[in-house]
Amino acid sequence: MKHDMQTGGGSARRLLAFGGGVDSTAILAAYLDPAGAAKASGTPETKLRQVLRSSPLSGAVFADPGAEFRATYRNVRTAARLCLRHGLTFTTVYKRTADGRRLRIQDWLLKNGTIPVMPGGHHVCSLKFKGQQLQQWAGRAFAGDSIEWLIGIEAEEQHRQKRFQPDPAARHQAIYPLVLLGWDRRTCERIIEACWPHAVRKSSCVFCPFMSEPEILALFQDDPEAGDLARQIETRFSETSPIKHQAWIDGGRQLDAAGRAPRGQWKKDSWAAGARLFTATVDGRRLTAAEWQRRAA
Repeated sequence: MKHDMQTGGGSARRLLAFGGGVDSTAILAAYLDPAGAAKASGTPETKLRQVLRSSPLSGAVFADPGAEFRATYRNVRTAARLCLRHGLTFTTVYKRTADGRRLRIQDWLLKNGTIPVMPGGHHVCSLKFKGQQLQQWAGRAFAGDSIEWLIGIEAEEQHRQKRFQPDPAARHQAIYPLVLLGWDRRTCERIIEACWPHAVRKSSCVFCPFMSEPEILALFQDDPEAGDLARQIETRFSETSPIKHQAWIDGGRQLDAAGRAPRGQWKKDSWAAGARLFTATVDGRRLTAAEWQRRAA
């Protein structure tokens, strides 16, 4: 089955950035079963088809950071199976080292002694281990073609669009079908209930810094292995932070042209300043992973 359309000097490819969570699952479910999704959402099927099926998908792509919840990986397997049944390609991509070995986000964090969100920094999980990997893979797989990415951002969460910024120079652009259709979280859940084989949990790394207090407590209560990993990452950060800051002091406090400390050095001892793995606060303070674990006991 050929899934492309000619545009000028090359083809335009439509790809679904499948994250394994509620939003991207609702998009895939609606694409595979537009009639069922239209009924479940109350959206006219003609409008749904106009947004989702004006061009056929060339495939769905899952960027695996290596630290998703077990339920998410189960959902990824379901998506791959359904795509195969409908003649749609499903691909899983990974971040790799220079010599081609797979690099999981936890390995990267432990090696560098950092956390997913450093003060003043970016959310590296989405940036380095998802968005960049999707675009790099598509650039290799469809060299010379323009890429339209379907991204699962709900209608009321348009601020999240900045997390995935395709590179126009590399012929990538983003389309937000949930925004175009006006679908919120509850609408996505109704579509999944009607058109998907099982329930779907929110997608995130097991040590996602943005988890709420109940989610953090549930992590330590329900998944001791993942809780231990969270503690390891934060412990490594607490050990590395003063060392890298001292290296900057010993190096003469020099900054690069962008105002950053040289590689391997930090302008601030972020651990001492209160940075922690989880951003949720209790009484105005961020707790350590060990403190969260004690609260969950």
